[in-house]
Amino acid sequence: MRRHLILTHGRSGSNFLTNSLNLHPQIVNYGEVLGDWTLPSKLRRVGLLENQSLPSYLDQLYNSKALFYCAQAWSAKQHLIKHKPVNLKRHSAVKSLGIKEFGIHFQRNGLADYLQDHHDIDVIYLYRENILDRYISVQSLQRNRVVLSESSTTRLAKMTIDIDDMMQSLDVLRGELDYTHQLIASLAPSRVLTIRYEDAFKDGICLQAMCNQVFQFLGVETIAEKSQQKKILSRSLEQVIDNFDDFQSAIHRSQYSNLLAV
Repeated sequence: MRRHLILTHGRSGSNFLTNSLNLHPQIVNYGEVLGDWTLPSKLRRVGLLENQSLPSYLDQLYNSKALFYCAQAWSAKQHLIKHKPVNLKRHSAVKSLGIKEFGIHFQRNGLADYLQDHHDIDVIYLYRENILDRYISVQSLQRNRVVLSESSTTRLAKMTIDIDDMMQSLDVLRGELDYTHQLIASLAPSRVLTIRYEDAFKDGICLQAMCNQVFQFLGVETIAEKSQQKKILSRSLEQVIDNFDDFQSAIHRSQYSNLLAV
């Protein structure tokens, strides 16, 4: 069984990609495992998973057959609760097993060496170049509590942007992006598939092309993209932001003025 990692950032399309991979009969992706809110991390803190070091913990997630079936059972339960189809998989049928993690967690936990030492892990690097759009998406998530949607008619409340917070946050997001770019540059190009959000999420054709790329990269057969998720923020920023004039003026006066035109 091959192993993979989706290295990404928040609000960069990784939920869509993870769900698309899990709809493939030969792929399993556990999702996020380093954040304190995740189930594996909670189990680790109470001693039910490897608690000696983060690298050992990640190795256990990748290698344990028992954990694989526990995760399958947990996923089936959640699907039944939400009245969605259950998609149980046999360990022997899976050709690529992986996780999804944010670059900020690798940075904070000093895990760059983990990828450099584990040459057999295929890395899918999914990033969103326009950090301003990413910031707005984060703000929408915090205000509306909508992580993902399967409806094209999801109504979101307009928001007022805190200008000072935005400018400070953009600097942080730029730092996160620089870190992951540098981490990816340190890996052998043959083990990395880089996907730019702005290219992949233009329309349905681009989404299918992205999925085809990922399937081929992971060594599995290509199938039709089946995820029902819809883009949440599909309107213009002027329709989303209450204080758009102040927002636009602040961006134009900053080093990030080029992002408004992207």
